[in-house]
Amino acid sequence: MDSVIIKTLLGTGIILWIAHGAQLASRLISVSPAWMHFDPLSIMPSLDNNRGKKEELSAGEKLFDK
Repeated sequence: MDSVIIKTLLGTGIILWIAHGAQLASRLISVSPAWMHFDPLSIMPSLDNNRGKKEELSAGEKLFDK
C-alpha cells in the first residue's frame, strides 16, 4: 500500500516538474524578440535603384522623393 502512494507521489512530482520547466521555457521564448533572427533591411529595396526611374513613381512616392 505504501509503495503505491510513493509511486503516485513520485509520478505526480515528476509531471509537475516537467510542467514547470515547460512553463519556464515558454516564458523565455515569448520574451525573446522575433526579429532578432533576421535582418529586415536585407528585404527592403535600396533607394539607389529607383533614382533613374522617376517617371515610374506614383503620386505618393513623388511626395517623398526630394
